[in-house]
Amino acid sequence: MMKCPNCSKEVPDSAKVCGFCGTKLKTVQTCSSCAKEVPLTAKVCGYCGTRLVDAAPVIPPAEVEAEPAPVEPEAIVEANSVPVQEKVAEKEPVEKKPEMPKKTTKKKANKPVSKQEKKTAKAAKQKKPVSSGKKLPKWGLPVIIGSVCLVIAFLVLYKTLFLSPLDFLAGSWSGAAYNDGHQFDYKMWFDSGCKLGEVCGSFDLPDINCSGKVSIISISGDKYFFKTSGLSTGCGGTTYEEYIDPFNSTTLRIRSEGDYGVTLATLFKE
Repeated sequence: MMKCPNCSKEVPDSAKVCGFCGTKLKTVQTCSSCAKEVPLTAKVCGYCGTRLVDAAPVIPPAEVEAEPAPVEPEAIVEANSVPVQEKVAEKEPVEKKPEMPKKTTKKKANKPVSKQEKKTAKAAKQKKPVSSGKKLPKWGLPVIIGSVCLVIAFLVLYKTLFLSPLDFLAGSWSGAAYNDGHQFDYKMWFDSGCKLGEVCGSFDLPDINCSGKVSIISISGDKYFFKTSGLSTGCGGTTYEEYIDPFNSTTLRIRSEGDYGVTLATLFKE
């Protein structure tokens, strides 16, 4: 058994798709020495004998940095033999610039405001800006609201009369199913315009010779419960509950429970 890298659930070593989250699994790995593909569970490469767990990457000679050459003590002494006084420059006196006198600003005297100027300023504040666009007539807003409501009612009526909530199932689906550590192929088909209670689909498990018809019997939240009929001889046991849980528009998750245990399947739209 190996673990799914997405949901960490245990799945069979031969699984190509995780039966819990639908993630496609990697079944091979590449040898770091001979670049050959070997099984994911292999610990030793069958081509060159390299251990795949403890193998360490080989560093090419070009990537190894050369060690610095040793420095002779005499060169260090000569470099440090310069007197300190020659290194430090003498500080020159900094001349201070004379400060400029600050400019004084005279406050402007408030001019007396006449009554006529006060009235003009007050009228300018109270004046409302004039809009350049045309005003909407009184009957315009009710007409717009009525038109929107009419379109919404038409869409709801069209969806109720002409569209089926099961139309997303129409088409062919295929994937893998798992039961008690065993993996087998799973295929399912649905007709367009499928309605509740009607036989509008079929399924096939060719590995165990099990096939039959499918009809959706009820919808509860995101789960679409179905029942099977016209089963072949390979479909043994009694079924307690079966439902479809859509993951997205192209992925279905199926759960079937009976006296044969729990079967989980992940199907992808073809």
